[in-house]
Amino acid sequence: ERQNKSNSMNFLPLSRSVIILSVTILTITNLELAYGDTMFNQTQNSTEFIRASCNVTLYPSLCFKSLEHFAHMVDSSSMNLAHAALSVSLVHLDQALVIISRMRFMAMSAGEAGALRDCIDNLADSVDEMQRSMREFRRLGSRAGNMRFQISNIQTWVSAALTDEDTCFDDFGGVDGSITFTVRRMMRKIERLTSNSLALFNKFADDVIQGLIH
Repeated sequence: ERQNKSNSMNFLPLSRSVIILSVTILTITNLELAYGDTMFNQTQNSTEFIRASCNVTLYPSLCFKSLEHFAHMVDSSSMNLAHAALSVSLVHLDQALVIISRMRFMAMSAGEAGALRDCIDNLADSVDEMQRSMREFRRLGSRAGNMRFQISNIQTWVSAALTDEDTCFDDFGGVDGSITFTVRRMMRKIERLTSNSLALFNKFADDVIQGLIH
């Protein structure tokens, strides 16, 4: 069952996620051309907001580098920043799943082949969990009285995705080979992006919950 799940997700999520980010970047570029200095000043403020916000993550340099291009979209909003971080994490995860799935057809040792199969299954689960979190994020606040429940769902799914990514990395522990080296290097970045996105969402969630209390 897990194998069928991973096979069905090898290629479709990538094009969808890349299209979403491509449209976002194109929109940002068009806005910059249309509004000039005003947009530039807003972007400067938003860029500094992103830099400061990334300090709550475990990997602030990677956080800022991966999100600075979305300053127009973030607009100094912790909600927009959390959404952008989750989106970026999902795009990289999609790409990793496609690339790693294609490695099945390469020459490798039996140990690497087994680790690769397990990794693909875990990554397919991780993609599914991140997609669930994004769908819930889009519905956030749409159902009265369920804000805390929705936040908890997103935190649970992103945490589960991170666990699956960690498991993929660990699958190759003690297994030597070029496939192992490539996959572990790729997964290290994916894990850090997902960790950062969870930290930024938790910061946003804390702000929301404080607002509900007061």
